[in-house]
Amino acid sequence: MKKQLTIPKHIGIILDGNGRWAKKRKKERLFGHKMGVVAVKKTIKRAVELNIKAISVYAFSTENWKRSCEEVEGIFKILESSLIEFTSDLKENNIKFITMGDISKLPKNLQEKIEKVIEETRNCTGLIFNVALNYGGQDEILMAVNRCIEKYDKKISKEEFEKELYTKSLPPLDIIINKWRKKAF
Repeated sequence: MKKQLTIPKHIGIILDGNGRWAKKRKKERLFGHKMGVVAVKKTIKRAVELNIKAISVYAFSTENWKRSCEEVEGIFKILESSLIEFTSDLKENNIKFITMGDISKLPKNLQEKIEKVIEETRNCTGLIFNVALNYGGQDEILMAVNRCIEKYDKKISKEEFEKELYTKSLPPLDIIINKWRKKAF
């Protein structure tokens, strides 16, 4: 008897390595980011076919601001043009577009495009396509904690928060290596 495959309800995708992928192919880093968008579109199409409920794509973290101005601006232009060309597909396929992160720090024209797509897909009831923009895990936790304690009129600073983390005695994590998978399995 064949074991039935369980389809996940929510898939998270971290868009990491697009620049390295492009460099390996002797292309500009932004070419890698453009190809990342192509991969996301294919993934969303397949997710709709499989009746997956939500996909969260971690597209631009708070750490990405450390990249060159040229690359950051290029990523924003790619995102903006992708939103423009992808909006009709979202609506046609009943896909609701939402974001997480602080988009108020993004260029104004990009913020407006994001808000427009959110509004245009607000009533869609199929797949939820969640894009993390200017997102950071610690920032999210701090925001949530500060919202929770607002009634006590005290905010928690990033430094105070960091002192409470499990990793407080370790230096900041610079990179995560994924090569272990080949050896482990």
